[in-house]
Amino acid sequence: MVAYLLPRFSGGWVFGPGVAELEEVMVQWVCSTVVGYPQGSPCGGFLTSGGSEALLSALLCARRVRFGEDLHGQEGRPHFGRGIVYITELTHHAVIKGAVLAGLPKANVRVVAAKPRGSVGSADSLDLLKASPLEMDPHALEEAILRDKDAGDIPFMVVATCGTTSVGCVDDMEGIAAVAQSHGLWMHVDGAYGGFLAGLTD
Repeated sequence: MVAYLLPRFSGGWVFGPGVAELEEVMVQWVCSTVVGYPQGSPCGGFLTSGGSEALLSALLCARRVRFGEDLHGQEGRPHFGRGIVYITELTHHAVIKGAVLAGLPKANVRVVAAKPRGSVGSADSLDLLKASPLEMDPHALEEAILRDKDAGDIPFMVVATCGTTSVGCVDDMEGIAAVAQSHGLWMHVDGAYGGFLAGLTD
């Protein structure tokens, strides 16, 4: 309602200091209260209009961190055209769309096998998130990464999901994070559907 009545530009402090500050406060609240980062942690971000824009932004950030501004492999840098992104069949279709918009061939988005989740949680909100029937298999993820590395490709990003829009599946965040850290991949968590449940206490 506020954004509709006062459509101010929030992309710069000079043009809209009030809304720019509001965005900064909101992002810090999400980082500390919802995600659980300690106060003063070097975290940040910006608000988007929806999940598709957020996923595209994450892909572009990961691309820049891994490949810099040289996307053609000049001066000894890796070629972005060999970059690989990992998802499951339940991941939102916006990831593939965003990868293509970011300049990747569609074939460079690898679909990792999902496996049944072992246990059903209790009434606690975090346990409910873990009660989904399927999740990305971290072992299958690592096998795919090693296979792509052997083929000369450059794995650089994995997209985990905290609540798929189809059936509410939640991936094994800790298992995926361990594999991503081991191989130097950017890990993005699509929490548009269930991410904020992690901040609930009741």
